[in-house]
Amino acid sequence: MSYEGPEQTYGSAGYAAAAGAEEGKGTAVPSGYAPAYSNPSVHHFKGILVHSPEVRAQNPFMKYHTYKITTNPSVVDHVYRRYKDFAWLHETLQALFPGVFVPPLPPKKVLGSMDENFVASERQPALQRFLERVSEIPILAESVPFQMFIARPTTFEEGQNEVKRLVSSNTTAATLASYSHYYPHVMSQPLPVSAEHEMAALAEWLDGEQKRLAELVSVSKDLVENVQRQTQLTEKLFLGVHSLYALELRYPALPGPNRCTFTDALDLWHKDMKDVEPAYTDHLLRPLQYELQDVEQMIELVKYRSSLHAKHAKAKARADKWRAPDARIETEKHRQQREADIREEEDLGRLLEAVTKLILLDQNKMVWNFRVTNWSKSVGQFAQAQLTYCTYYYNRFEYLKCNAVQSQQDPSAAAAAGAVAHVDVDGPTAEAAPEASAAVPSTESP
Repeated sequence: MSYEGPEQTYGSAGYAAAAGAEEGKGTAVPSGYAPAYSNPSVHHFKGILVHSPEVRAQNPFMKYHTYKITTNPSVVDHVYRRYKDFAWLHETLQALFPGVFVPPLPPKKVLGSMDENFVASERQPALQRFLERVSEIPILAESVPFQMFIARPTTFEEGQNEVKRLVSSNTTAATLASYSHYYPHVMSQPLPVSAEHEMAALAEWLDGEQKRLAELVSVSKDLVENVQRQTQLTEKLFLGVHSLYALELRYPALPGPNRCTFTDALDLWHKDMKDVEPAYTDHLLRPLQYELQDVEQMIELVKYRSSLHAKHAKAKARADKWRAPDARIETEKHRQQREADIREEEDLGRLLEAVTKLILLDQNKMVWNFRVTNWSKSVGQFAQAQLTYCTYYYNRFEYLKCNAVQSQQDPSAAAAAGAVAHVDVDGPTAEAAPEASAAVPSTESP
């Protein structure tokens, strides 16, 4: 996305002039670019794996999960990180690179954070997804905080203090140099005069996206619960019919032929429901939750930009007072304050312009493309699971229908079928029909 036409600038100098001034001073070190530990090289990873969590205990009353992390290629054998360490990394990247989209973390859970099912099925894959996404964004992947997080197995707290000092000493000039290094095409483009209007439109659109995605997440949760309920009901139906058949087989003076057998199909139907049930969580609910988190992260990015705009407006008002013809500059203290206020306004203006460019010309498009790609993937996976289930479902009941029609035409055949039907008169279970799979035509996934 590029713009042509009138240019919008913030403050007394645009970004291009600021970049030129920096170039005149020599090579600038991009913000957060040089590693904060002894190895000066930046590591690039083909793969990052967050292993199953391990329970640790500070004392009998204080337990927590820690995650073993390995990489390909490996820089160190492994590192261990807690959820709070992931949260530290997320917050630090946001502070170091304002205006850059930092992939969201799974939300913190106050109650039930030690639940094994929650940790294994939700938190661990979400943390894995977070690190994979960060590793694919060069400005984040090559930063000091990420490199230290991935490759410093010991003295991690010392590393955090080093990064903290880096963040606190970071300057606007260093941040802009970093953006010029990683986003040269974006930073070289002029900002259109309609930038404020476009930011307002983006904020309104994201707000609508957030509301609708939240509704879809709620509906999907209901659907998952309904599918789980249906799975339970198909099991009850199977067990009930099984019990009915068993009762009838115990009666020695049955006045007519046995029923056509229905238990095999019901048992397999229940098993099919159990097999398809995860698709509703993995390929419908969870992708919508992830997308909602992305939109909420973009909203936070836009809010940060709004706060930066307000901060710049106040700084500009102070600087304009010093620029006024009647401004009183009588003492050294006045001159120092004037220089400080004008410098602050110019720094904020350059940062505001860079952040606005990043959001409008790059970050929003990047996040949208990621959302669309993953939506297509999830829809395809969900459709495949449904097609497989529906094919099995059709074959189960097509087989049952043939038996039912045959029993109507030839009651003696039904009696024979009833005599060999797999009915355990001593007590049914949901796993009571192992022979049924052979009776039903096998179906490969389409």
